[in-house]
Amino acid sequence: MKYFLLFLLFYSPFLNAQDKQKSKAQKGDWSIDFHFTIPQDKMISDALYHARDNTGFTNPFIQQGSCVDVFCNVTYKQSAPLAILKDDNTSFNLRVSRLIKDFLSVDLLIGWNKMGHVYGNNGDLFGLQPNISSFELKLASTFYSSMVFVNATDDIRLGIGPMLSKQTLRAAGRPFGKTEFKKTKLGAIVEADVRFPRKTAFYFDFGAQYQLASASVYDAINLPNESASTGNIEIPSSFLAFSFGIGVRIKSKH
Repeated sequence: MKYFLLFLLFYSPFLNAQDKQKSKAQKGDWSIDFHFTIPQDKMISDALYHARDNTGFTNPFIQQGSCVDVFCNVTYKQSAPLAILKDDNTSFNLRVSRLIKDFLSVDLLIGWNKMGHVYGNNGDLFGLQPNISSFELKLASTFYSSMVFVNATDDIRLGIGPMLSKQTLRAAGRPFGKTEFKKTKLGAIVEADVRFPRKTAFYFDFGAQYQLASASVYDAINLPNESASTGNIEIPSSFLAFSFGIGVRIKSKH
């Protein structure tokens, strides 16, 4: 996030300057933008929590340095007050858009969603047992879409399109090692976004996006030596996400 803010600060003079693009966007113009997205995925997280709870790995404290998973992209603080630690769920979208009519554009979109990360252990209250077992689940997806947008105004766009989503559910722990499961889903995306300023080369983009797909059902994950199992895991695949980013307009030669 801090790099995004530094990027905005660096490019703010370009955003404020009225460059050569004094005219309204025209047929054949291109734009490219990069978005940070924040999935509103409580139902997805709840499904991961439930699977974690089924294993009995519900100790509410973990010891500093007990990050034993294969991901280890979360810094676990000493005596963290939750058995579940979610990493930053900020995700990313990259979009290329072309105006095919004065009011109509076609977008190609690729995105990466970090949808949930849950952790637990079966140690004592403060995680002080030297050989405690730990378990965690992490869900992510990559999606692709081709969308058609209607330009309601110069600033506001409304779009819809099909989506192909590739989900990966990873499970890891001590002493179980790691495993992962993959699902491919077909769905759709509905989106509304606002772009401003109107006539500069660089612009800001704020939007709301709903990804619609059927739920994913994963087989139970059994934990050796623990007589524990997650049970079948059913995870919703539909969610709302809010996005913000920056883009560049490329004028075509008419």
